[in-house]
Amino acid sequence: FAEQISARSGLTPEQVSTMLTLLELEGVVSHLASGQFQRLA
Repeated sequence: FAEQISARSGLTPEQVSTMLTLLELEGVVSHLASGQFQRLA
């Protein structure tokens, strides 16, 4: 999957996987911030 993106965008697979990891982390943070976090705290 990362190889397909890197072939289209010109990024290296490492850059693509880093971007995907950051997007995953953003999703987790926004999910926690949407009300789940207060319940856990």
